[in-house]
Amino acid sequence: MLPLLLPGVSVNPGQIAKSLVILMLLPLGGALAMNAKWPSTAATIKPALDRVSSLSLIAAALVVANQSFDDPNVVVIVVVIAIVGQFTLMPLRGSVQNRFCGPCRYRSVENMDDFGT
Repeated sequence: MLPLLLPGVSVNPGQIAKSLVILMLLPLGGALAMNAKWPSTAATIKPALDRVSSLSLIAAALVVANQSFDDPNVVVIVVVIAIVGQFTLMPLRGSVQNRFCGPCRYRSVENMDDFGT
């Protein structure tokens, strides 16, 4: 699709597929297998891995922003928008969670029947 939108651009579908398998499918498969085999261990390490995941996404966004923009003011604006967005979405997340789940910290997969799935 990208070569149709941007003439002269070439992409290697094999490299894209390889990176998707390594960076997304293998960790997902490992997490699902661990949750199936050792659910208590998976539940114990989940909060730490959630934090690592969030920080990794923020770091990746900052790296992309730093490499993509030459003007330092643009990088500052991107960081400020990310921080403001984070603090804006946190209270919204809590109100949505309370509306659909009730006042709970985490919901288990067994309780997904509450959502009509």
